[in-house]
Amino acid sequence: MKRLLALLLVSCSAAVPAAFEGLWAGLEPGNYAVGFRSTGNTWYPATAGGELLRFRDYVPRLEDVDAMLHGHHISGATIVELFDTRMYARRDAPAIDQTFPVVHIALKERQTAAEHAVLAEYIASHGYVVAIGKSADAIVPEITTWDFAAAMFPEIGKAMPGQGRRQLASAARKTLQLISAETSRRPT
Repeated sequence: MKRLLALLLVSCSAAVPAAFEGLWAGLEPGNYAVGFRSTGNTWYPATAGGELLRFRDYVPRLEDVDAMLHGHHISGATIVELFDTRMYARRDAPAIDQTFPVVHIALKERQTAAEHAVLAEYIASHGYVVAIGKSADAIVPEITTWDFAAAMFPEIGKAMPGQGRRQLASAARKTLQLISAETSRRPT
């Protein structure tokens, strides 16, 4: 996917609600609400409905992530705040009855869907179905949810330095642009 260099301007009319700012690091969603189904780790354009997710809902084994963050000397209060951060997607929200391009995001060894939840929500809000797992035809993003957490939580940023907010937003937009260019070239 890195071979793609085309740019696509994306018009974003909605703003991220304040409750979602926690991990979105200044990203603006597209024109769609987002649903999430844990079966198959799938994000998709949705209608309103369903329960708003928190970051903890994406983490399969909270105790493992809790231990990892404590190992980086992150306080319990910050870990709880991170786990309780509201996300943009809604659990099992009704899908929009329309065909959307599918994007596969590859997981590296020992990664979970939580690693790419922010990016998956962002891409889905722009009209894509996003599936995370093992796939030969998958993109491998250079940014993860941990980069967003480091940008949004000062304590995490000190312990696990990542990219700044501008760089993350730029990287997320570039990923969306590359996906848009790639899907526009696929035969229908």
